[in-house]
Amino acid sequence: MKKCVPLLIFLALVCQINAQTDTVEYKKWLVSGTFGLDVALQTGNLQSTSIGSDLSPVFKTKQLQISPQFQYAYSRVNKNVLQDDIFSKLSIDLFYRKKFYPNFSTRYEATTLRAIKTRYSLGPGIAWRVAKTKKIDLVFLNSVFYHKTIFSLNRERSFDRFFYVLSTQGSYKAFEDKLILTHDIQYVPWFRKDRFDQILRCMATAALPLSEQFSVNINVDYSFETIVPPTRNKANLSTAFGIAYSF
Repeated sequence: MKKCVPLLIFLALVCQINAQTDTVEYKKWLVSGTFGLDVALQTGNLQSTSIGSDLSPVFKTKQLQISPQFQYAYSRVNKNVLQDDIFSKLSIDLFYRKKFYPNFSTRYEATTLRAIKTRYSLGPGIAWRVAKTKKIDLVFLNSVFYHKTIFSLNRERSFDRFFYVLSTQGSYKAFEDKLILTHDIQYVPWFRKDRFDQILRCMATAALPLSEQFSVNINVDYSFETIVPPTRNKANLSTAFGIAYSF
């Protein structure tokens, strides 16, 4: 549970952002974002704990957009920790209001569930805003990343190299804004002489607004990769239900 400390820091950050809204807007920065929390507890014959959190603030000026994201997932059954995962990313967009604009992105991940001790990637890219309306916002991103993965099991499978990365982010509003869908998909193909490897990560959310600030969220996280330790599956799918607060 020691990694729950970042969760408390994220909560404090949200409160600080809300407290300084007037100051931030005065300095030409606009701040928005969401904080989501999923919790499941069970006692008795089965002792289980499951916690998931997501903090996604967005900082904007007229020409610059900075979008960090922090996720933490923890699950335990009796005294066995099954999941103790951290995922974070940072996206920096310059001239983001244009149809094509430069981007710099970085990601970090550490997961016991998939036996990844450390995974990070970073690099520049060019974004293409395919659609931008009141109901749809869809962006494709072509990037070149330096990528490094260190497995906690079978470390000889660890690798690092430069990759071409295709990403797409989108948000969609339907039924008079009573349903909001968002997705973040990243695909990394790896062509080699003797084989073809790939990494796919898809995170999607369906939000059902209860008010202007609160919503019920259904979060889906799917990953598929061909290079994994023998004791781990190539595909993983998780679904979580929780409450999100928009600021």
